[in-house]
Order: sequence, then structure tokens, then C-alpha cells
Amino acid sequence: MSAQPGSDLGSLLRRYRRAAHLTQEDLAERAKISKDTISALERGVSRAPHKDTIELLADALQLSPEERAQLEAAARGRLAPVQDATRDIPLHLVRTDEEQTEQSTQPESAPPQKPASLPVRRQRKRVALRLAVLLVLLVGTYSGLSHWQHLWPFGKDKANATATPGYVYAPPTHPGGTIIFSTTDFSFYQVWKNGTWNPWFIDATDELEMRDALWGQPYVISPSAALLPDELEEIPTLENREISQNGLTVIMHLRHDLRWSDGQPITADDFVYWLEVLLDAAIKDEVGFNSFGYTHIASHQVLDDYTLVLRYEQPYAPFLYYLPMAAPKHAWGNIPHQDLRKEIEVNLAPSVTSGPFKIESYNPDQSNITMVPNPYYKSTTLHKSVLDRLVYRTYPDPDALVAAFELGQTDYAEDFGRDAIFKLAGRKYVKTAELGYTLLDFNLTNPVLKDYQVRKAIEEAIDRCELIQTVFLLPCQSMRMDTLLPETSPAYDPTIKTYDFDLAGAREDMLIAGWNCASGTCIRDGKSFPMLRLLTTDDSVTRQQVTVLIKKDLEALGIPVTLNYYPPIVLFNSFNVSNSLASGKFDLALFANTFGIDNDAYFANFHSKEIPSADNPFGSNWERLDDQLVDHYLDLARITFDMTDQTRMYKALQQQLVAQVYVIPLYNAVNSTLVNPNIGNQQNTQWGPGNLWNVSDWFLIK
Repeated sequence: MSAQPGSDLGSLLRRYRRAAHLTQEDLAERAKISKDTISALERGVSRAPHKDTIELLADALQLSPEERAQLEAAARGRLAPVQDATRDIPLHLVRTDEEQTEQSTQPESAPPQKPASLPVRRQRKRVALRLAVLLVLLVGTYSGLSHWQHLWPFGKDKANATATPGYVYAPPTHPGGTIIFSTTDFSFYQVWKNGTWNPWFIDATDELEMRDALWGQPYVISPSAALLPDELEEIPTLENREISQNGLTVIMHLRHDLRWSDGQPITADDFVYWLEVLLDAAIKDEVGFNSFGYTHIASHQVLDDYTLVLRYEQPYAPFLYYLPMAAPKHAWGNIPHQDLRKEIEVNLAPSVTSGPFKIESYNPDQSNITMVPNPYYKSTTLHKSVLDRLVYRTYPDPDALVAAFELGQTDYAEDFGRDAIFKLAGRKYVKTAELGYTLLDFNLTNPVLKDYQVRKAIEEAIDRCELIQTVFLLPCQSMRMDTLLPETSPAYDPTIKTYDFDLAGAREDMLIAGWNCASGTCIRDGKSFPMLRLLTTDDSVTRQQVTVLIKKDLEALGIPVTLNYYPPIVLFNSFNVSNSLASGKFDLALFANTFGIDNDAYFANFHSKEIPSADNPFGSNWERLDDQLVDHYLDLARITFDMTDQTRMYKALQQQLVAQVYVIPLYNAVNSTLVNPNIGNQQNTQWGPGNLWNVSDWFLIK
């Protein structure tokens, strides 16, 4: 007798648990066994459970005699025949609520009874539903992904391969108390007037910690880059059959006990609501709405309150990083989509949240927001907060922030930036993690900058070591960047090297390009090298100091430079805003890129399809890079689920970008924080939105 699909112990246990509408946590509580044991069984890590464990699970699930026999047989490795052919369909979706009710009313010891009368139309409804689910899971015929099951994050046990366990959690020792976290990264008043910390808008402030405090997510990302389920029961993988074999269908299984802070249930409709907002053609050109990544979702279907099916027209390898999030449809659903961005209720002071905290009070005049625990918060990985309050407070400058920390007026301080990194040197309680890098960008539509020899000469003319030692007072090698990814990234390549400072070599390269720089001014055909316009933000003393040194170095070569400083809201705005990078009115630009776990972000930065224009005003290929090899690597990486192959492509991409001097990585950015040692479970991260990714689990040790 051949084994039926999905009859192995892990799949069977998962199906029975979901049919009972239980999370792993719920089942663990009912069966009086650990959640880790259930997780190990469902993932196939544990294949020989004790007989008592199976009996406890069967009792907790209230299985029928046939189902109990099937579970026991699977535990012994001898798969009993599946009585109901519909159980061959993956997942638990073939059961309707009516069927679940009918089963639960049958005495456990009694044989299944046929209902006295079951209308033919109900039978047809069941058959239609089963066929619909089967079709959902069989969509597409793409065959290049047969090796998924062996690869992170889609293969068995690969999602947490970077950490065992993915998250080291310490149970709180002291409940209660207030933790204050503070920043200086932006003007509180400017944000209150113009900005947002709603996580669904692209011009959200860097204060993304507010997102972690106020909003739940499908999953969180640990410092070790493990994807840990939050609102999802588990991360979709091929092993748990929440991803179809061809990669065109993804199923999101939500926890059944999710609630908004006002007690209303969070359902699949809330995820669909915000997905439809972001994909609304009427607001696609509105400033602020971030639909990047979601446009790859071709269609969606709500199968029940806790199950959302996403379909893709073609495989999209980074789909996990763009799973839809939930927004409170019952609170915002009557607001026109184009007006959502204008509502304080949506942007800055939501009365309904899904995260571990909700807003108790806010006072822009005093630059603080007070939050209290959300009593309805549930998470698959994280926990309900034991704090009394969490307070967010801003300070006018790094000196004030450092002083406040040392006086005990704040417990956690971050976003110092490079302008103030030296202020933290030698101080106690400093935590750091590499966060990103600052680069010099070219506008490749400038005729003189199209010449590789000119770009190479510019890189050789910049003395990065002098720059780092002068501005940051740190050793050169502690900050110098040659690659575009950190050492912790799988795609990090230590063989990639930029050109060292070599003024004589720079002059030789300029001569190859036809420019004679021997006189101190580069001249070709009797004309001087054109003035280059260098842009950066006006909110950073450090960046201004760096641009002054770059200007000095390039003028020493013979290239004249003018310096221009603009507010970030201008510099990083759309094609239609004058002096934005997207508008193309620059020659050189200095700005920072933040590392992310999803390398597909480079698609937006370097693919020729993302060159800004009137038709693509939010394109972020500000270099106007149009390189067929770069496009090839980016296109291929998007449909490559084999992480070994994908990593090879991103290494090749970096090699091309650095070798052709399309960008010049200058120095890294460090995520520096001051943390009260009495805060338990605080863990800095370079991935995801920020260091408060697990703020729900913070507690005061004493």
C-alpha cells in the first residue's frame, strides 16, 4: 500500500491541529506538552515520539477513532490508508465550517453517522470548494524550482538555519515599570507636521521602532537573520506545503486569536484591505504609498478568516519580504484611499493598533508619546509586554541625548549617526551593529562620467583613509567599505576591492580618457573639465565635512566641484521635484544605503527599468545605470530560489558595480546605541526595521 500524500506524522498533525482551529501554542496548552515538541513533530525534526505524547495530542485534538488510528500509525512509520480522499489535498482548507460543526457534535466513541438529510447543493458546494482549493495549489507549470525543498528559506528546517534557536528569549524576572527610548534622528515637530511612522508609507521617518511597538507583522527578523512567525502560524515553505511546487502560489495561515487593540478580530480581510489600497491604480502616483514588491502579486483569494492565498504570474524569489500586512479595515475602511496619507489617525496617532502597544497619550509640544501594552496582542514568537508603559521621547541633538542617558532620564538611546559617533567612544553600555554604508554616486547621463577611465580616476583621487581619519577620528580599516554588503551577508565577497588612493594613477587614467591634468586643471581639446555638481543632505555636519574633503581631492586632480545641500525630503523625492536625485539635476551625490536581508532591493537601485522619468517618477536608479549585465543578474536573481545560485549572482552583481566604478562605497555606517543594562531581551540588529524588533519582550531586570 502506498503512502498517501500528506500522511506523514508532521503533515497529519498539522492538518488535524488546523482543522481544530488551534495554534501550536493552543495545542501545547491543551495537551500539556511543550510548543517546541509540537513544532519539532510538525517540521519532521522529531520522527519517533513517545506513545504517551501521541495519546496526549490525540486527546487534546479530540480525534475520532479513525483519525487517532491514522496518527498512531504515522507515528510508528506505518501509514494507514486515508479514508477520505479529500485529505490528499494539501493543507486543511477542504473542510467547511459546516463540516467542522457536524464532526464536533459526533460522540468520539460512536461511528460516523450520515446526516438525516443533506441537500445535494451542499454536497456540490463541498466538491466545488475542494476542486477550487486543488486548483489554487496547482496553478502554473514553471518547472525550474524542483530543488526548492533543499534550500533556504523554502526547505525543511532552513528558515531558521542561521540560528538555533532563531531567538534566545529570557522570561521576564520583574513585571511592571516604564522604559523610555529616545532618538535625535529627526525633528519631532517636522515629522508631526509632515511625516509618518506608518510602516506602509515610503516617506516614513527613520523612527521605525514605532512600527515595531504599534504594528504586528506576518513575521519578525531576528539579529541572526532568522525569519520568525509573528501573526503567521508559521513561515510558508515547501515542506509545510504553504508554497506550491512551482512557486506561483503562497498561502498565509494566520493565528486565529489575533485582535486589534480595540478587541476586534484581525482577519484575512484586513490584509487584503491594505494590499488593495497599495495596489489602487488611482493612487499609484501619490507621494508616500509604498507598493514596491506587492505589484508582483497577480491575484489573491480569502479562503476563510484565517487563510489568504496569494498568486503570482511568475516566480518571485523575494516574495517573503513582501507579504501583505494588515490594516484595520473597520477603522479606516471608510476613508478614501487618496486621503489616508493625510489622516493623523492613520499616520501619527492611531487609536487602533495590532502590535504589542497602543498609544495612551501623545504630546508634540513635549516631543513624547506614551504607550501602554495592548491587552489583545498575540504573537507566534513574541510575547505580551509585562511593562506598565513604553515612552518614546526625542532630544534636540546628540549631546542632549547622551546627557539624558547618563542622567537616567532615558533608558535606551539610538540614531546618533556618524555626526556623533565619537561622542560614544569609551562610554559604558554602547552596543553596535553594522547597518549600512555611505557611497558616492554618479549621474551616468553626464557625457564625461560615462567614461570608465574618468570614474576610475575620480575613485583613485579620493583619499578615503584621510577622510575617515579626519572626519571620524578612527582608523581607516575600521570604516572603509569595498563591497556593497556586510560580512554577515551570505553574498559578502571579500575579494571585491575598490581602487586605493593614487593621485598619479588618477592623472594617468584621465590622460587615457583624453584629459591632460598636468597643469592642475584637466584639459581636453583646449576645454577645461566641466564643473561637477555634488549633492548631499543638509541635515548632517559629517556629510558636509566629507563633501568638502571630496571637493578638495578632486580639485587636486584638476576637476572642479560645487557643493549643494538639500533637505532629505527634497533630495530623496520624486522625478517631479527639482533638485531631487530622481530629477537627475546632479553629477555626484553622497548618501547612505542601509543593509537589508533582501538583496532584491538592489533591483530598484540599479536595474534600467527603475530609471526615474515622468512615467516612472519614483524610480530609484538615480545613477541612470543601463548595463545589460547588471540587468541580467538582477532579473535572474528574482526567479532563482536556490540560495547558492542566487548568492553567486549577487556577488557577480557587486563585482560588476565596483569594477566598473558605477558607485564608490566610501565608509560603513554603524548602528550605535546606549542601552541601560537593566533592560532584558534587548538585542541590536542590522536587519529589518530596527532595534525594537522584539520590544514586546523587553522587561526591567530590577
